[in-house]
Amino acid sequence: MKNNRRQEQIKKVDESKSIFGKKEYYYLLNHTYDLKPSSICFKSKINFEAMELLVANLQFKAEGIKEPYSFEQSDMRNILIDHFQCEGEPESPRVYNHIDLYLNWEKWCGVADLVSSIGHFQKEEVLRDLEKLINIEQ
Repeated sequence: MKNNRRQEQIKKVDESKSIFGKKEYYYLLNHTYDLKPSSICFKSKINFEAMELLVANLQFKAEGIKEPYSFEQSDMRNILIDHFQCEGEPESPRVYNHIDLYLNWEKWCGVADLVSSIGHFQKEEVLRDLEKLINIEQ
């Protein structure tokens, strides 16, 4: 049952005309296993269903470059800002859509091939920037 819901979400996002809408969404990124727990915020016109898939897609791309690889929240936010029209720190606290980088990866790893094939996320410059980021961190 869970797998069907994930596949339906992937299909819905992949078949949408755009991942961008008119409404702004506020996001909070963290990671379950941070040694020093921290959270980072950003805003976007990408809805939550698409954003969690986009984040997973970036995680899988990074892991394809260097396994295992775990994003820092700030690096994830920077990639989203640079390539997917997201904006940095919102000016005041809001209700946030929470994405835990560990739990998000866990949720989507069983359908990673489907997540990785979503057309809206295919940008060569993203892969180049991920390769630069990962090579800098090595």
